[in-house]
Amino acid sequence: MSFRKRPFQNAALRRKKRRGKPSLGRVLPNTITISALCVSLSGVRFAFQNRWEEAVLCILVAAILDSMDGRLARLLKCTNYFGSELDSLADVISFGVSPALILYLWTLKSLGNTGWGVCLFFCACCALRLARFNATTTQTPHWATAFFTGVPAPAGALIALFPLVLSFCHAEPWVKNPAFSLYMLVSAGLLKISRLPTFSFKKVKVSSRQVFPLLVILSLGVIGLITEVWMTLALLSLIYLATIPYSCIVYARLEKQHKPALSEEFQKQETLF
Repeated sequence: MSFRKRPFQNAALRRKKRRGKPSLGRVLPNTITISALCVSLSGVRFAFQNRWEEAVLCILVAAILDSMDGRLARLLKCTNYFGSELDSLADVISFGVSPALILYLWTLKSLGNTGWGVCLFFCACCALRLARFNATTTQTPHWATAFFTGVPAPAGALIALFPLVLSFCHAEPWVKNPAFSLYMLVSAGLLKISRLPTFSFKKVKVSSRQVFPLLVILSLGVIGLITEVWMTLALLSLIYLATIPYSCIVYARLEKQHKPALSEEFQKQETLF
């Protein structure tokens, strides 16, 4: 008597094995996350070689890749706990350690222990900000999902690198002053761990009347990046900082509108008990 498995049983086993193996598309978001990590650390290498423009471009490319991995994971429906934790750990290095080391090698090393201490402070702020983000993601009300708590890690890194970017288009001595870099690095770290609500631009809704002006503004921004990349990046950093007070006003207005609804829901829950 033959004890071999029947053909349909072998086919079912093969399908089961294939189902357990992750496809290439499911690995792609994590690959982008690792690529952003490697690119940002390459910026530190360029800083050791005094190639400052390449160092800043590496952080900028890492920020672009960081904005892609999460969207790609949601598009491919392959979001998981491993990917979110990997993204947070990579962001600490990409937008915490790398920008701090670049600024330290540029001007802050002349301040000795003070410059190094500020770099450590910025890295710690980045780690605390991402830990808080992971811990409070499930506790955010629906109307507040269009806001971040504090400045996100990529934006904070670009704000910290503002003196270096400004030095590419202005040769004034105060731009390369270590005190200016120290001030921007400390400010960026404090903005990361602050409770200030900042816009999450990927979730901001635009009305039909605002589409055409927005396209014009984006076109001007692209033209600026092509012709005067460093001046445009410096202006974008200043514009982003200017949006923070406005985002606080909008957040307070929305919180006031939804506060009665939240209190009614809480009262209903109390009556159940």
